[in-house]
Amino acid sequence: MNQTIVNILMIVIIALIVFLTIRFVLQMAFLRECPNCGKTVSLAVKRECPKCGYVFLKNRHAKLNLTIALLIMAIGLFVFLDIYLFRKQTSDYLAANPYLWKGEVVTSTESTEMPAETGVMALPEVPADQIN
Repeated sequence: MNQTIVNILMIVIIALIVFLTIRFVLQMAFLRECPNCGKTVSLAVKRECPKCGYVFLKNRHAKLNLTIALLIMAIGLFVFLDIYLFRKQTSDYLAANPYLWKGEVVTSTESTEMPAETGVMALPEVPADQIN
């Protein structure tokens, strides 16, 4: 996917999350309309309708459940796109730079054994014809 399209998608998802969160808070905190009688009730004062006795906290609407489900789906999609883009960009970077160390173990044909220490440092032998 093009990076611009993904960025626009993420911005739209974040805006949707913010909108739904603000809407949810405002609906739960302030004014509600009673579904039985139509009277507007302030939830800051009472949790039930003074006219018909409808209890708002016991009777949740499908709209609220839909809002919560959309919010969870949007967060899940955002996390999935973030992980997908990170993995794709990492694999593209490693493919473009083949000489980077990727964690493979390199086997060597040389001996890894060290000579035993004798306490005296050995000097390399120089042939006699190369001495001045």
